[in-house]
Amino acid sequence: MMKMMKTYWPLLLLGLAQTTVLAASIAATLLLKVRIA
Repeated sequence: MMKMMKTYWPLLLLGLAQTTVLAASIAATLLLKVRIA
């Protein structure tokens, strides 16, 4: 079990980072649209 966790941890972290970046870019785009409008 621990071996599997150790293997999947980097993938999980990478997925979390990508999700955070995606959410941040979407939020920034929405903010820009609100500022322009």
